[in-house]
Amino acid sequence: LPFLRQARQSVIAKALHFTRSRELIFNPHLHNALLIRAREMQCRVVTLLTRWYQTGEAVYRQAAIEDIRDMGLWKDWSSFQEGWNNHDPKCAFDLSYGENSATLALAYDWLYHTLSEEERELFKQIALKRSLEPFLARTEEGSREWWFGHPQTNWNTVCAGGAGMLALAMYEELPEAAEVLKRVELSIPPYMEGLNETEGGWVEGLGYWNYGHRYAFWYLLSHEQATGRAHPQMQQPGARQTLDFPFDFCPNGQPCSFGDVNAWSP
Repeated sequence: LPFLRQARQSVIAKALHFTRSRELIFNPHLHNALLIRAREMQCRVVTLLTRWYQTGEAVYRQAAIEDIRDMGLWKDWSSFQEGWNNHDPKCAFDLSYGENSATLALAYDWLYHTLSEEERELFKQIALKRSLEPFLARTEEGSREWWFGHPQTNWNTVCAGGAGMLALAMYEELPEAAEVLKRVELSIPPYMEGLNETEGGWVEGLGYWNYGHRYAFWYLLSHEQATGRAHPQMQQPGARQTLDFPFDFCPNGQPCSFGDVNAWSP
């Protein structure tokens, strides 16, 4: 397919560039700049590891490992931390945490059988200190983040879904993962069950449908893959119906949505 040929050429070119340049391209002065950094890093790591799988060339794997090492050295994972001048990882768990957690989960899973002891320990320490412990701290009953269990915000699935993916990947390594998964399984169902009431419609519009559902389905599919069982939230009628939403609100490629991200593409 022409689309796949184009995608392949993009992966080849980007992966080669990423091996030659360690610089992350983002504007530190923009609103939520560290979330943009998280997306740039996710693009890098996934692209590099995809190319490593395609070629078996160690240069791509090594570049991805160094990127993960950099993530562990970042002073803050969230722009909120910068604004509050609070560099304790447990002071927040926002979208940046969710996206970075998902990146770590994918990388750990894909690299699992090739990791040295030093590399495995690197992943475990970053996962524990920068994701799982902060998630547990910010989802304690009685003082939970506003997005926890919220039926109508993309924050729920991005934050809980990213943490859940990492807990699945680290389940045998880190005892904290079990409690993280338990709480993720409390947070995400209201989001998915709400789709039954709207027959799959998403109240935040096209762009946030794409964002929230990306992490919802990543987590739910990861859960199914890890456990070998269908996830009940994937069996909801709204989960099937919601796949029509972007087509209904982007007829012939023309967005006619609402919200502040009025765009969608497959």
